[in-house]
Amino acid sequence: MTATTEPVCHLLQLPAELRNRIYEDVLSPGVLWLTRNATKRFAIEPRISPQILQTCSRIYNEAKNLIYTDNEVILSIDAHDTFAPVINESRLPQHALEKLQHVTLIVDCTASLKVSLEGVDFTFLEALVSLRTLRLGFVLYRGVYFIEKGFEMDLQHLMVQILLRVPATTHIECHFEEGSIQSEVMNGILKERARIRPRDPDSVYIVSAEKADEAFKSIDPYFRGQMSARTKDVFAEHRSHRTRGFASR
Repeated sequence: MTATTEPVCHLLQLPAELRNRIYEDVLSPGVLWLTRNATKRFAIEPRISPQILQTCSRIYNEAKNLIYTDNEVILSIDAHDTFAPVINESRLPQHALEKLQHVTLIVDCTASLKVSLEGVDFTFLEALVSLRTLRLGFVLYRGVYFIEKGFEMDLQHLMVQILLRVPATTHIECHFEEGSIQSEVMNGILKERARIRPRDPDSVYIVSAEKADEAFKSIDPYFRGQMSARTKDVFAEHRSHRTRGFASR
């Protein structure tokens, strides 16, 4: 009977500095956009190679946190979707949300024009307990609904709901570099809405960095972080609703 030997992992024979560079190349492009495409419901752009974490326990332990700490993760949410969590638990479970340190949150308020923004469930933000920087972008509808409610009121309401739930120490940024992935994501929303509403392409617009920053500065600092980490299981309510829904069928 011959003894079997463990296969040699040549990566672990490299100096730690070189290993870290390799980990960064395959796991940390700097910005990750959680999106979908024609073949995948859950896609990531640019593509990364998390499979490297499955190589062995040592590589896993050395590199497991890079995705969460070294990348700015772009989340584009539908601010009218009141029947499901705005972030899917299958895509970003709570343990992943708790590790994210840098996030871009693009709030799309244009998908449905007849639903109040006050029903948006931002509970998932309460799980971002490690958050250091949050970049905010808003895409709004320039129509009768928003004129009646008041542009400033809508923007302030959204800003308060977000600031209540992220750590008070989080650095807030409302500026996007021209040509950045974040900017392209928001422009993509504009193009899609213009395609759907060809007769009124200018009804949807991106809130300027100046307006967003003005709304941010108008919020009393007292509100910041008041609801951070409040909910131990941020998906529990939606999970129970889904279970009750199946049971009633």
